[in-house]
Amino acid sequence: MKRSVKIGLGISFGIIFLSVIGLYLGLAYYYKNGFSYGTKINGISCTGKTPEQVAVDLAYQAPTYEGLRILSKDGKEYKITPDDVDLKYDFEKPVEDAYLNQNAMFWGMNLLPSYQGINIEPDVSYDKDKLYEIVSKLDLWKENIPKDKRKVEIKQNNNDGFVLVNQKTDILNEISTPNLVYEFFDNNESVLDLAKAGCYEDLPLTKVDEATIDLFDKLKSFQDCSIEYHIGDEVVNIGPGAIATFALIDENGDYILDDNGNIQPDTEKINVFMDAFTKKYSTYGSNRVFKTTEGRNVIVEGGTYGKLIDQEEETNFLLDAMSRHLHTVRTPMYSQDNTFKGAEDIGNTYIEIDMTTQHLYYYVDGALILDSDIVTGNLRLGHGTITGTYSVLDKARNVTLRGRDYESFVKFWIHVHRGIGIHDASWRHGKFGGEIYKTNGSHGCVNTRHDEVKQLWELVEIGTPVVLFY
Repeated sequence: MKRSVKIGLGISFGIIFLSVIGLYLGLAYYYKNGFSYGTKINGISCTGKTPEQVAVDLAYQAPTYEGLRILSKDGKEYKITPDDVDLKYDFEKPVEDAYLNQNAMFWGMNLLPSYQGINIEPDVSYDKDKLYEIVSKLDLWKENIPKDKRKVEIKQNNNDGFVLVNQKTDILNEISTPNLVYEFFDNNESVLDLAKAGCYEDLPLTKVDEATIDLFDKLKSFQDCSIEYHIGDEVVNIGPGAIATFALIDENGDYILDDNGNIQPDTEKINVFMDAFTKKYSTYGSNRVFKTTEGRNVIVEGGTYGKLIDQEEETNFLLDAMSRHLHTVRTPMYSQDNTFKGAEDIGNTYIEIDMTTQHLYYYVDGALILDSDIVTGNLRLGHGTITGTYSVLDKARNVTLRGRDYESFVKFWIHVHRGIGIHDASWRHGKFGGEIYKTNGSHGCVNTRHDEVKQLWELVEIGTPVVLFY
């Protein structure tokens, strides 16, 4: 190769090299007021951009933090939001630092395949004074009784019976808990479960506390029983609240224990309770609100109709259930039960005797089957017919009714109560109703027309309610 050619090639390569160097240096100079060519921050191209511009672009990458939810052991929830403490995310300083740390002369490194770009995190700031104030005012601390004031005691209520109130367990630590809240908030945690985080602690028990807990265990065992009584359509519960009142105590108010160390029942209290219970839920002889055929609401007092709970049987059952800690459903035993199901336990099949209008009605399943004029007891002579709710005791044919001053033969006899019944009265010669009963009434029975009482006698069943009223 000729020397002139070599010189020419050398000059050409030199020019190219100087051009490349010049271009490289030119680009380094050109981007001196911004990020170098090919710079990437958090995946965003920053070539030639000022730190301020890049900070604006990165603002959209700020974390989305909805705040901290604090869960207490009793299920309550408290929340601290970013707005509560003026929480901010700022990329300006991290971007400025990245800008100052770059070397414009080495921008070519940004073009290498190994270049991964720059990753930065925003500066996080919030008003710590506001956070401290919010935490200090949380309802969490409202019931935090001073440790030296905490008690272990037994209380009693109508629903749960004996209840142990132990103020020395599950106490929120007032020192570690706030610090944990600050830590969780700083770390952008969303939930702090105080129980799971171990924020609750127990205090040591005294000997008196231990004795109280031991007594409560005995009382809890004593009241471990419940009876769900089904009385007609009503459900009545005898549970811990009631049974707790049956515990036997001495004159000093201390519970009396048996040889096995168990609480003893007070049978006198149980008898008083069951006496009130049977009277309340027995309908035998009770007053009833009755709607008459004429549409009146009358109070029918007394009588022999209804249910009578067997007090002795139910008292013995309660004592046995308590001794065996039963939880059961029961229908009470009745010493008398002649009731039909329905409103006021009379039902829809009954005999209605309205002595004001001197009329008898007989209903079957709510339908009026027959009605008749009647004559009831003589008011002038003091033989007024009984009032109340009774039932048909029996029926008979061809009966002679006898009293101190009378003897009467009847063909149809429907017995209601003692010597009182519903029967025919041929001696009245078809005259019934009106005001006959006031001066010429019966000795107390319900005199009825022959055809009507015959029909009633044939249809009515033993046990059918009979309602008599004025």
